[in-house]
Amino acid sequence: MNEKKSAIMPLALRRRKSDNFNQHLLNVPYDKEYNYLGIVFVLTLQFDITLRKSSALVREMNNYGVLKQGNLSANHRLSIWNTYFSSKLAYPLLALSLMNKTATKKVSSQIAMSVKRCLGLNQCLEKEKLYTWLYELTPKEKAEFSLLRTVKKLISADYRIENLEFFINKITSCSKEDISGYIDGKTKLNALKSKLLENRAHKEGISNGKPFETLCSSDLDWLRFSSKELDIFRWKGKLCSLCNQPLSTNHLKACMGTLKDRDDIKCRTGIEAIDLMEDPSLLNAKPASIKKSLKSYVAGRISKMIHSAGGKATL
Repeated sequence: MNEKKSAIMPLALRRRKSDNFNQHLLNVPYDKEYNYLGIVFVLTLQFDITLRKSSALVREMNNYGVLKQGNLSANHRLSIWNTYFSSKLAYPLLALSLMNKTATKKVSSQIAMSVKRCLGLNQCLEKEKLYTWLYELTPKEKAEFSLLRTVKKLISADYRIENLEFFINKITSCSKEDISGYIDGKTKLNALKSKLLENRAHKEGISNGKPFETLCSSDLDWLRFSSKELDIFRWKGKLCSLCNQPLSTNHLKACMGTLKDRDDIKCRTGIEAIDLMEDPSLLNAKPASIKKSLKSYVAGRISKMIHSAGGKATL
């Protein structure tokens, strides 16, 4: 053992007055904190330092000028966020999820709030709804799948895991049957992820896979409508500019001022406009050669309806 590059990191739930960590053990010093996998470990297993660093990253992201440029699509802003910031916040979740549920929830909430800022969505939009419409796993789910993958690798390498049941119980995104099937090699991890995304999407009324492909400005308006984000704040207490009736997502589906746009959508796609406004994934059943152009057309029409009904004061 290289004594110059080694240290002992003691861990305890509570610190006592009799604890003395200023001495050395066989010339190996004690260390009062240790940075590992993005987490700062301290004696009492409190993670305040880690959370403060995570909060600082969120503030840094908000001050990052590129994300504020209007000529960047939502997809590009989200890619920048995922590349430079999300990994630094999500990386500690694997260890945090095993030891501190409160810290895990705080970091997960910070990530979700930052994603909403990137996309210009209202902060009151529910986290589950956000990730459902983006068709992505939540940070906690990603951490759990990483844990599951690690457990399987250890078992495949014939390592004995004394507390296997403890780790399995920490994975709440999958059923015990699905976990056993993956560990036994009967199913793939991607299949478990797809199953989780599909089940969550069905609960939200998304029937046929990923609802949005690109998240351009028109797609983002469509997402705001389908997720009812518009009703949270943007349209709350407002009147429709087309008919002077109380404005809401439900009203837009019946407003006479948007009737022509809805008829045009049905004529072009063969699907009722109201159904498409609520579930963009219905267009996934169309042939690949025309699906992209149809989604772009519908997104443009829905964006036009939103801006026409909301007016400049609303959006």
